[in-house]
Amino acid sequence: MEYHILNGDCLKETLENEYSNLLIMREALIQGPIEEKDETSFFEKRANFISEKYKACSKEDYLKGLSEFEKIKAIEKKSIINLWFGKDVFCQVNFWFLLNLLKNKIDTNDFYLVIPNENQNCSFSNKEQREESFKKKITISKEDVKIFCKLWDLFTKKQYTKMRQEGKALESNYPFILKTIEAIINMQEVEKELIELSIEENDFKKLFQKISKKYSIYGYGDMQVMYIIGNSY
Repeated sequence: MEYHILNGDCLKETLENEYSNLLIMREALIQGPIEEKDETSFFEKRANFISEKYKACSKEDYLKGLSEFEKIKAIEKKSIINLWFGKDVFCQVNFWFLLNLLKNKIDTNDFYLVIPNENQNCSFSNKEQREESFKKKITISKEDVKIFCKLWDLFTKKQYTKMRQEGKALESNYPFILKTIEAIINMQEVEKELIELSIEENDFKKLFQKISKKYSIYGYGDMQVMYIIGNSY
């Protein structure tokens, strides 16, 4: 079997007529609680955060949606697993989490990372570019999986500067990774800048356009921006 794990429903709408066996990662682990004492408490905290801070869905709906993670964990042995994730912080943090979730399958399954072309961080909107990205998908080795899992662990512990050394071991196969890690290291300062921008700009649509252009490496959506600036619009 061959599976495609996508970062969000928007990409599903794009790919569902081109590929089968689509599974969806519905999360935004760039923000909110990410401590992993155990899986149950982890998702309980995430449900509270998503429902209370983002107001994206009810807690009950979030917990019902965990069935998708169960499907991901249930992928059969000897299956091909294609992970469609961008190079920005939003996508990469979700990607690291998923590899950590699937790390017990590295001896029985083949993993591949499908990323946008070099001029884009996250978008797969162009069909020709999608096809080219899929042809050039990166084989994720067992050793790579282990290092990405270390990055996830360091991210959860907020030990951002220690991520540089791990990133250097990945750079030859993933040339974007050090840029993404540096963005994480600078994230707190960037959030302060976003708050300053929100004071200067009263129109959220214009503010979001500015942020999306200047800080595209973060992959922020409107809910992430609202969370940073205090939902003042």
